[in-house]
Amino acid sequence: MNEETMQSFVETGVVNTDVSGFVLEKTAEKLRGKIYLLMYKHHEVQIGMIKDGQIEIERTDELTPEFLKELRVFSENGELYIWKQNQELKYRLRTDDEGNDTFKIYKEDHFMWGNAKKDEYTIHEKNRGMEFKFPFHIDEKQLPLKYTVQNYYDYDENGLIQFKDARLVCFLNKDGEKV
Repeated sequence: MNEETMQSFVETGVVNTDVSGFVLEKTAEKLRGKIYLLMYKHHEVQIGMIKDGQIEIERTDELTPEFLKELRVFSENGELYIWKQNQELKYRLRTDDEGNDTFKIYKEDHFMWGNAKKDEYTIHEKNRGMEFKFPFHIDEKQLPLKYTVQNYYDYDENGLIQFKDARLVCFLNKDGEKV
């Protein structure tokens, strides 16, 4: 296993304000580079970006506690994760290369559903009815797309592995290059 050790900062709490405003405030403070959003709602999954301090996603009006189940806002250096628990929105903000917590990390790439290009921004799984619309141009030669997950773990006093957390990092093309 390819094992690295990394410093990490973690903040947790409750989202008590407008979700869009909260996301923009937290990401402006901590996330750098390309910032993506993966929004899980009761009836669909949407992918978007934050560009120039603005959330770009197909239905920003549904970025509310009413529709939201989970939201992952991520870049290469961190992730803001928001989830609904008992009708309350909770969050975890994790950034790397800062903070007092030290973890071992393991990165892994996963293939996404979607083996064909539907239009300039959308991929779909032939004969399955599932599709994903991206905030960036899709080239047929990039498929299948992947995403990177970074897992945080450590070992206990008996040498047994203990999973601590996981976060999304980026999207990749079939060759493992960032898109």
